[in-house]
Amino acid sequence: MNAEWHRAHVLGQHAGLEDRIAWHEEHARECACRPVPAPIAAAIAARADVLGAPSRDAVPVVPGNTAP
Repeated sequence: MNAEWHRAHVLGQHAGLEDRIAWHEEHARECACRPVPAPIAAAIAARADVLGAPSRDAVPVVPGNTAP
């Protein structure tokens, strides 16, 4: 776990969906100590579907954590 990254990047309890997506995308690149939660992974996939192509920042769903 990248404890330094976690200390510098605290996600607020009342963060909106876009903030949560951005936090988890960066977390997957910088630390990835845990998988992207299924609801966030689903939102990332849905956003990519709307755009017609995968987001360049999209992160894969980690095995064992599948989107609904």
